[in-house]
Amino acid sequence: MTQGNLPTDDQIVRNVKPSMIQDDGSPDGSEFRLRSNENELSVKWIEVLGQEKARQLAEVRLLCR
Repeated sequence: MTQGNLPTDDQIVRNVKPSMIQDDGSPDGSEFRLRSNENELSVKWIEVLGQEKARQLAEVRLLCR
């Protein structure tokens, strides 16, 4: 999906490994940097997974396993 195709009110998320979470609960940032072999980050468009936020995030976790 290109940047221009995402509806303005919709959201994307990126799954972050627990080992990359800092003590304050925020990601350390390294999961948002491209690796040398990548052209773009892998993200999930959560609105396609339903309307309830908890269900959306649970589905993303299942997809990332």
